[in-house]
Amino acid sequence: IEVGPATPAAVSLAWAQVVATVLAGTGSATRCLPADTTIDGLLPDPGRAWPASDGRLGAVFTIGPEGPVEVDREALADLVRRDLAAHDGDHAHLAGAARALLGEGQPELAATAASLALAVKPDDEATRLVLVEALLAADRPGEARAAAERHVAAEPASALGHDLLAGACAAAGDAEAARAAARRALELDPAAPRAARVLAGDPP
Repeated sequence: IEVGPATPAAVSLAWAQVVATVLAGTGSATRCLPADTTIDGLLPDPGRAWPASDGRLGAVFTIGPEGPVEVDREALADLVRRDLAAHDGDHAHLAGAARALLGEGQPELAATAASLALAVKPDDEATRLVLVEALLAADRPGEARAAAERHVAAEPASALGHDLLAGACAAAGDAEAARAAARRALELDPAAPRAARVLAGDPP
């Protein structure tokens, strides 16, 4: 991603972080933006270098005549998928990608990354929870419920796990199981957000 003084990058900081991770992880980074380059009005982490791509991102980012950057989300998603495949077996990379993608509002990609991470390290509690959240956000409640059930079976005292299970059961249409999970979540954490909504009859 090359940005000159007259061509600021109008792309979200989170996507820039994902792309930086992708390119740095695959060894494709050859040039870096200055650490003080403004991206979408925000300053990147001063300790982070923003890599360029040897032209591989030509179909993803297009800098217009006055500077705006148009983002082809499908092309970028494909780049991320290829990165995840290239890092199959690298738990730290995959788990970090899952968190970043979920935070950026890319739940399908986050679920893929989390599943790959868990195939390497099934006992990663944080990534199990990311998987459930990603599946819920991707409107895959049946899979979210199964993932949440696996998590609470392994971590029965996980308030967030029971909270997510309540939301997944509610989204899947099983009100009785949702209420049971919600009650358990509130026993463990009286502030559990989804559980309170489920018991109140509100959408999780």
